[in-house]
Amino acid sequence: MKQILWPDHCIQGTQGAEFYPELDIRPIEAIFRKGTDPDIDSYSSFYDNGHRKSTGLTGYLHDKKIGQLYFCGLAADICVYFSIQDALTEGFKCWLIEDATQPLNKEDYKEIKHKLADKGVSFTNSQSIITHYVLPSVVRDR
Repeated sequence: MKQILWPDHCIQGTQGAEFYPELDIRPIEAIFRKGTDPDIDSYSSFYDNGHRKSTGLTGYLHDKKIGQLYFCGLAADICVYFSIQDALTEGFKCWLIEDATQPLNKEDYKEIKHKLADKGVSFTNSQSIITHYVLPSVVRDR
């Protein structure tokens, strides 16, 4: 399998793989690790690049009866893109939060956005998420 050699990043046990210090991780139920095989890269949150090893995320989400996923993070044209591709294959409805992601290559990203839209991916922004999901739950929980 042809692979691109990337600079080391997000290595387990280093600061680059840690959660942001101010993030409240108490509500987190599970952590799914990717890139654990040094011989094959893992762009997707669901599988390694050869689809030989699953992270377990698909089963977890299906067990929780989750049908739609919202994606953000880095990089839009690589890890986010491959995660969305696998999520679609696994039957999830996908949303991309555009102002919460950045591509490494803006030209590639333009093409990727068209491909994702053609596959039924919806695009949104963080303000829309806050307005439609976060604020109503805050009001409801008062």
